[in-house]
Amino acid sequence: RAESTPQSASFCYATTLFNSLLFAGNVATFLTVNAIEIEFYSLLGQGALELVNSATANIVNNTEEVELKGPNRNTGFPGDPGDWVQKKIGANYHGKMIDDWRDGNATSIKTTGGNLDRTLDQISHEARSLRAHNSDWEPSSDAAGKDLPTKSIAQTRTKMLIMVIPENHQSFLRNQEFLSTVEAIHDQTDVIIHVLPLPKWRR
Repeated sequence: RAESTPQSASFCYATTLFNSLLFAGNVATFLTVNAIEIEFYSLLGQGALELVNSATANIVNNTEEVELKGPNRNTGFPGDPGDWVQKKIGANYHGKMIDDWRDGNATSIKTTGGNLDRTLDQISHEARSLRAHNSDWEPSSDAAGKDLPTKSIAQTRTKMLIMVIPENHQSFLRNQEFLSTVEAIHDQTDVIIHVLPLPKWRR
């Protein structure tokens, strides 16, 4: 494992030095934006590695104003920047459960402005939903997804969750209970989990 300044957290696995070096070579930016814990995942294809690199670099290094959805009807709080984050990362699929599919990797991209416990609940829920899903990935029924094809579950080797949190919640990534809980969720679900704080978004 590698440890450095706590600006993002990643939980995944590796089995060979070769694949670790391959990962490091293809996503140098990911390594330079201060991931808290990294265990390289040997099954990720080139396209999926590029997604990890793009997500980490574009989110953690963001300098643009963040576009939020309308206020929550129940709480009155401003909405999360879900759509903005998906575009910022470069997600390529508009599905009912996933936002990106490439090289046999299905990725769900989520945002949450909740407190620490709420964030952990959402990470657990999303990871377990991905784990339990065993049918083909279907596009969303709205306009953005209507012309997209289904993606094969049989060809899906890995599942990944990218959870984006406000910059003022970055302290979660220094909280050992938070980190150990997210790692436990990964161990239980085999879902690769990335937690990224988004500059310019505060809750």
